[in-house]
Amino acid sequence: MGKSAQDRASRLEKELGSKRFWTAPVGDFTIRVLPTPANKKGDDDLFLEYFMHENVGKEKRFLRCGKDASGKGKCYLCDKVIPKLRSAGKDQRAAALEPKPKVAVQIAVVSKDGSMDGPHMWLPNKKVQRGLVAKVFNNRKRDLTDPKKGRNLGYKRVGTGQKDTDYFGPDVDDEGTPVPKDIMKKLVAFEDAKKNGNLIFYKYSEEDQKKAYEGTAASSSASESASASESGSAASASGSASESASGSDASSSEEASSSEKKKDKKKGKGKSKSKSKKGSSSEESSSDASSSEEASSSDASSSEEGSDEGSDASSSEESSS
Repeated sequence: MGKSAQDRASRLEKELGSKRFWTAPVGDFTIRVLPTPANKKGDDDLFLEYFMHENVGKEKRFLRCGKDASGKGKCYLCDKVIPKLRSAGKDQRAAALEPKPKVAVQIAVVSKDGSMDGPHMWLPNKKVQRGLVAKVFNNRKRDLTDPKKGRNLGYKRVGTGQKDTDYFGPDVDDEGTPVPKDIMKKLVAFEDAKKNGNLIFYKYSEEDQKKAYEGTAASSSASESASASESGSAASASGSASESASGSDASSSEEASSSEKKKDKKKGKGKSKSKSKKGSSSEESSSDASSSEEASSSDASSSEEGSDEGSDASSSEESSS
């Protein structure tokens, strides 16, 4: 007998609900920062610094920036879009697209009985980052990430929202604790880390950035063209009706030269329609473009004001980490 709908739904819930990043629980918790190995270039060991562009385009995409922490690299939004917006005086929209810095660490979660589970990817907020830099990353006396003699770190979290969440710690254990070998075997470089078979960190893609950002512009242009076309048709129809009425009143006594006059009138109508349609289309397009620009700027501003220093890479699951 096949599996019931509830059984299959339960499986789907687990698969779809699985998160790429670990979320710290409210209250006391203990972790161990794992010694993440460097990538193939010899970079990004222990912790990862990277940048994300948030709420890009109509679909509010979260996209990886092409530049590294030192500003090296190529990025379509940074190199082309943002400078163009600033040169046009659209500073608010440019600011909303500026990349936001992120820091990631791989950890093992320590339960109350001392057992460990991991590796997990954690995106700590700036307050926690400062503590990790001071006591772990820049510790010249002791390697707290050593898999055999390293130390566990105790924290306390209060609040769950972007505005009321706070962390206290880290409290460093007095004695060293070994990390289980099965956890260390799973530890890989950040760029190779996966969750459910998918890479945890999105790679930079110029094509993705272009599609996300320019997709809104293309949609707006199509709307403007349609509006302009309708306005031009309406103006043309109005002009044609007016000319037709005046033509019928004037034609009673001039039948002899009517053919010549009709030719002249047709030429005149063509020029009148063309001018009317061009003028109307230009005014409508300008008005629509201005409205679209103001709406996009307003959306970008709201997004920027709503972002929190602890928000993370690509979804609401990360903003509470």
